Amino acid sequence: MLRVPLLQKFIQWITETSEEPLDRSYLFFRTGIGIVGVALPIVLIFGRMLLERQFGILDSMSAYYTSVMRDVFVGSLWAIGIFLICYRYQHLDDLASTIAGAAVIFVALFPNPPVHQLSAACFFIILALMAIFLFRRTDQEKPELRKQLRDIVYLGCGSFISLCLVLIVVLHYLPDTSWLQPHHPLFWLEVLALEAFGFAWFVKAGTFILKDKEKDVVTGKNETTPTVEQGVPATDTPQQQERSATSEGITSSKGK
Repeated sequence: MLRVPLLQKFIQWITETSEEPLDRSYLFFRTGIGIVGVALPIVLIFGRMLLERQFGILDSMSAYYTSVMRDVFVGSLWAIGIFLICYRYQHLDDLASTIAGAAVIFVALFPNPPVHQLSAACFFIILALMAIFLFRRTDQEKPELRKQLRDIVYLGCGSFISLCLVLIVVLHYLPDTSWLQPHHPLFWLEVLALEAFGFAWFVKAGTFILKDKEKDVVTGKNETTPTVEQGVPATDTPQQQERSATSEGITSSKGK
């Protein structure tokens, strides 16, 4: 028997089936966005080390555009952009994610200033606003503990992205940053902002981290249907619906 809870949850998520494909679809997009965002800096750093046999990091993430990792960098940005554009939830979420997706694709298409920097700033600003405001909305009068914890994560990630952007601007206007260059501050600020973005979307997917607990709701004789504590009503299976219709027919015939 597996003793690793995370591995058990992963196997359960892989093998389970869903009666709501639309829900699974947007959860897939959220998970995909989060995974690419979190993994991209790691892949760029170690990929360049392995392929170019040069240890160390470049001055910024955009600098990898001219390295052997160019295709990975550009392809990942396109993947994030397409995920964001295709992501559909509520109208305001759709608009914000579409603009962010277009912005990050512009980052990949135009590696030179000023379009590159302006597009990257637009991308991160919208993602910060989404995490701080859109992700924290709820129709629950008294949000449960895990929802409250997720809101703290969203607020923290959005605020952290904003802080990184402010520090990047400050770094740009500092008169003398030569003493900072060996530490690659711009690169690390970009990486931290991207990691915060990816982690927020990964939590939003509700796959592994802070996922709502499932309840067993009684729907028939010795039968239960698992539901997630998000205000979504349980859906009867076709067999249960058939038995219910049969029971109603017998009851109505007796009443006659």
